[in-house]
Formats: sequence, C-alpha cells, structure tokens
Amino acid sequence: VSPAPFPRPGQYLKLEREWKSGDVIELNLDMRLRALRGDSNVDFKTSLFKGPLLLAFDQKHNQIEPADMPALDLNTLSLEPATCNAQFQPIVLYKAKAADGSDIYLCDYATAGAHGTLYRSWLPVLNAPLVDFMLTGPLDNARVAPGDLLLEWQPAAPDAAYTVLIAEDQKLEHVVHSQSGVAQTEVLMDAALEPGKAYYWQVFAQGTKGTQGTQRPCANGPRRFTIDPSLPLTTRGVVLSAPLAGTPDPTEGGLMQVVDVVAAPGRDGKDAGALFFNGKTSKLVYGAPGFPTRDYTFTAWIQLQGIGAPGAADDKRWHHVVSAWYTGMNDAIRVSVVGGELSACVEQPSGRHGTKGVPVKNDEWVHIAVVKKADKLRLYVNGELRQEASLPRVLASQPPNIGVGCNPNHTDLENFQGAIANVQFQREALSDEQIKALPTK
Repeated sequence: VSPAPFPRPGQYLKLEREWKSGDVIELNLDMRLRALRGDSNVDFKTSLFKGPLLLAFDQKHNQIEPADMPALDLNTLSLEPATCNAQFQPIVLYKAKAADGSDIYLCDYATAGAHGTLYRSWLPVLNAPLVDFMLTGPLDNARVAPGDLLLEWQPAAPDAAYTVLIAEDQKLEHVVHSQSGVAQTEVLMDAALEPGKAYYWQVFAQGTKGTQGTQRPCANGPRRFTIDPSLPLTTRGVVLSAPLAGTPDPTEGGLMQVVDVVAAPGRDGKDAGALFFNGKTSKLVYGAPGFPTRDYTFTAWIQLQGIGAPGAADDKRWHHVVSAWYTGMNDAIRVSVVGGELSACVEQPSGRHGTKGVPVKNDEWVHIAVVKKADKLRLYVNGELRQEASLPRVLASQPPNIGVGCNPNHTDLENFQGAIANVQFQREALSDEQIKALPTK
C-alpha cells in the first residue's frame, strides 16, 4: 500500500481505501536494540527490546536456570539470528555473548515459556542507561525548619553518583548551593539559606564510566521549598528526655498530662528512682513537636510487675511502654508488652509493621531501645539487637503528643503495669555500638 500517512506514536493508523486482491501492507519498523532499565523493585535489571519485540531469557534455549544467567554488556552486545529445534518456534531467536564470554540465547517474550520452561525478561545488563528516578522529599512547596533540609530521592542505579543543586529560580540559572559526588540518595543540607525566601532544588544522576546516556535529572524536579524558622526540627535533637526519677517532669520536652503515677524504687533499689504505673489508670502524656518521621531512637528502662505470662487472663492485653497513637491505623511508635513478650511496631495507613516478641520477666529491670533507621525498625533488649521489621521509609504521621505507659489518645489506655525510668526519644537513629553502650551507663 503506497503511499500511506506517517503513523503517530501512541495512535492507531487508519488506512481507508478500496482494497483489491493482492494488496500488501508493508511495515518498516525500527529494529534497533533498545534497553529499558528497571528500578529497585526489579533490582535495577534491564529489559531489552529488538524494535517492538521484548526479548526474554527462556530456559528452553539455554542450559542454565534464569537466575544463573550471566550479565550482558550493553556496550559490546551483538545479537546474532539463531534457529532452534522446538515444537513452538519463537518469533525471533538471537545468540549473544555474555560479559563472561558464554553464549546466551534470547527469544521474543510472546513465546517464552511456551514449553513450560522458566523464563524472565528483566535481565542482568552492564552499562545499561540510568533509570528514571524521582524526588521524594520534601514535597513541592514545602516549608522546612532551618537546619532541617533533608533532601531525598529514588536511586537511579546501584552505583550512581548524584549532584544536588539549590537555586533561586525554577530554571536553575542562579544556583546558590551545589553538592556533587553524593553516593547516597539523601543529603542533609547545611547551606545558609534566607528564611521566607522560595528556593528550588533538583538532583542529577551520573552513572559509572561506560554507562550509556548522559547525566539524567530527576523526572519530577525541580521542587520548591521555603525555610520557615517558626517550625520545629524533625531530623535532629531530642523530642523527650525524662529521667522519671520520682517525678514526671522532663529535662527536655513538655509535660501535658499526669494521672496516677507514683514514685518507685529505681534500678539501684533506692527510692524515687523511677515511676510506677498501675496498669489501670496511670498515664503520662508529653508534647511531640517536630515528631520524627524518618529516623528516631526511643530508649528506657522498664520493670514489669504482675503482667501475665502466656496463658494468663490478661495474656492478650496491651501494656504500652510508649505510644504515639492519635487516630485509626496511625501510631508512629509503639513499644508494648503482650503475654510476657516485648515488641515494637508502627501503624500506618499502609498497614501494621512490627517486630516479633521478645520474652521479658516480671520484677527484672530491662533496658529497651527501638531504632527506626530508614525502612528498618529494630528492637534491642539490654543492648542486643533481638528483632527487626521492615516499614515505610517516611511515616505518614503527625502525632500531637506521645504517651509513656499508656495510649495517649485512646479511650482504652492500654496501660503499662510496673516501673519505668530514663525515657529518651530523639530524632536520630543511634548505631548498634551506641545502643550497646547504653545499659552500662
């Protein structure tokens, strides 16, 4: 059929004419090799296309498992047409040399697995282009506290390096701060920026030598932010420090409510070294300005008193050491004892994310620490890491307060029963070494 209008990408091409027997429609397609790299959800593996055809590794045409496929090198990759003896013939079959020199056969995705064999289309490929990546925080038009400018983005490749720009204009023509060679996907900026003034930020990724493609900007940047001195910090400093040595008064933080707590002997046996919670009505509530949504550390000494072991009448009852619950499915930190086991969890709209329990005994002082570092929640007992769970990297929470020995905002207080001392809640994730040293202090 000639001539025919040029097709537009993403649209149907309508051919309207009087058709006769013998008419032929001939398609000329761009059959050059293309590479599309995936993100961290597929371990940054790459899909290869020959023109419009997605290629796949099929066990039928290879002598190894898909998981054992050696990497291809996009800079030297050449596809040689091949044939096979198979019941279901592939539309295309190519032989390629892997980076280790071995032969690999790739077929079209449509016929991959037709013989019941294992196959995959996300392939290990060296020097693949950087993946499209996104800025994640702060949100566009955000207001942030001075010294609290934590810029975060998705990775463009496991070994990518990044350049971060802050400018006075959206076109990034008037740059006021630049930081290059950043290996991580976040940076806490310490640039001197004028309060109340709007700034724009963008991140550029650069692959290692040999990576195809030039420097790639974040797809959803630049973003705008303003420094607001009236806002509290959320990435540094202490939210709450309360020795609870016979009194609920904090050394840092604001006390909001005190109900039925009394002085109790501390770890050394001396009077007024802790506070006792009766398991029914006791309640301590503190303010939580600048509640940390990325990283934090909570530490305390606790002594269970009369909390039932597994099988007891109160086996399933929550006894909170600390909680920041303020609405359904939103508790940014919860450390509790249930059935004689200590656990830590976070409730978010996306679900509940918690550790398994660690047995604890009545009448024994125990040092506990809960550390949220990025997407990990770690529970330490007496300085040792005992349990770990995954959770969202950034929490969708803005708790107005935090409860010690209770749920601060629920009608069921879910009270702790026993003694608590030396409560500390800070906006940074302590290291294993730092946690290990705490019980000895």
